[in-house]
Amino acid sequence: YFGLATPHVMVEAAEQILRVYDLLADEPSRRMLLDQVRWRFSLDSGAQDAPAAFEHIYAEPGVCRPTPQDVYVDCGAFDGDSIAMHLARTGGNAAGVIAVEADPGSLSALRARIAAFPAELAARVVVQPVAVGAARGRATFRATGTAGSRLQSASSSFDPDFVEVDVAPLDELLAGTG
Repeated sequence: YFGLATPHVMVEAAEQILRVYDLLADEPSRRMLLDQVRWRFSLDSGAQDAPAAFEHIYAEPGVCRPTPQDVYVDCGAFDGDSIAMHLARTGGNAAGVIAVEADPGSLSALRARIAAFPAELAARVVVQPVAVGAARGRATFRATGTAGSRLQSASSSFDPDFVEVDVAPLDELLAGTG
């Protein structure tokens, strides 16, 4: 799943895209947004700047300064790769980690990765086996055990990748984290 749609969808979302642009505080982020819009219209890979270095894929140094009181939240934690990168970058310096993952296959890989962490660090990771949504409930989920797993608007009884998962609001998952 690559987030592609026909160009008319981007045109219909123009006001929302402009609001996002105005919320971005730095030029690299604004340039990245514009590159993404250009690419979705043209599918020309030359419309995008080179990607950030892999170790900075989620946060460039200096954009935020993690503190020991922070709780790192990863919605769609997959196999824990970004959690591991964050903890390596901060020296494990976090009050806690909340890893949210609804895909059963990815959940197994996530739990295995966390089990390999030093015991003191693993004890600060809370795994939430749900999807994040506006309200508690259930939803159809395409569980492929890959980075392409996602909530789905409709299920197919012919596709074994479709499962029903629990959904919880992020505010509820964060309750009590300080």
